[in-house]
Amino acid sequence: LVDEPTLQVPQAIAEEKDVRRLLLMASGTGIEQQWACALLRVMHVFAHAHSMLEGVHGENIRTQILDRFQPHIHQTPAGLRLGEGADAIPLMHWEMKSRKTPRSIALKLLCKAENVASPVFDRLGVRLITEERFDTLLAIRYLRLNHVIMFANVVPGRSRNTLIDLSELEPQARALDDAVAEGRITAAERLTAMRALVGSLDTPERRVGYNPHTSTAYHSIQFTCRHLIRLGGEGALDRFFFPYEVQITDRHSHELTLRGTGSHDEYKARQRQGAKERVLVNLLKHT
Repeated sequence: LVDEPTLQVPQAIAEEKDVRRLLLMASGTGIEQQWACALLRVMHVFAHAHSMLEGVHGENIRTQILDRFQPHIHQTPAGLRLGEGADAIPLMHWEMKSRKTPRSIALKLLCKAENVASPVFDRLGVRLITEERFDTLLAIRYLRLNHVIMFANVVPGRSRNTLIDLSELEPQARALDDAVAEGRITAAERLTAMRALVGSLDTPERRVGYNPHTSTAYHSIQFTCRHLIRLGGEGALDRFFFPYEVQITDRHSHELTLRGTGSHDEYKARQRQGAKERVLVNLLKHT
């Protein structure tokens, strides 16, 4: 976090190996006190960045979550597909995101006011990238109907939709349903109209609670699920729920994340700046 030329960690802080002395410095005054507080805050967050369950059972956790999705992903002559047959959904890409490093988790926590009290829900994640925006909705429908995800295990308050404005979509979708029921259009015509409709909609406005470091150029549907991990043994921890994040987006939205303010590098830079302002707040005032 310390890359400002005017910010120099005092030698006494940089070389101190005894946390008890850091605590004494933090109870004092002056610049050393502020640096000691900043360092202890970072140390505290790193102490909470590790997951005991993932550390001990990480490979088992990843395998069991991956096994929910992998049987439904198929490489066909026509390309990657979610599902099989005529209703299979074209995918540009899919991946099981690798686990977050303690450094990445600590950076995320340092940006939050609740700090270590905030649980980390995205240590593991699954990302699906469809060819078209309408297919993201079909992908969610497929995952639900085939019991890959269960709404009862979705973490309340951890669902985000910055891809499709459902408030605009719903009344027009109902009108198309009525047209089918009245025989004015066929089900196939409805599907074609829905695909065109979703493609034409604006993205929804961001609401309070969205990650402030995420670019407004980044659009996706994401939610957190909990999976019951079974270890096959006996005892208090023979089974437990472990959270993972699902992100679904389309090719166009994904390509926006590869450049400009929507890129991952830019996102990390905003995160580092946010952490710096929270951890070094008083020290930055003196620069």
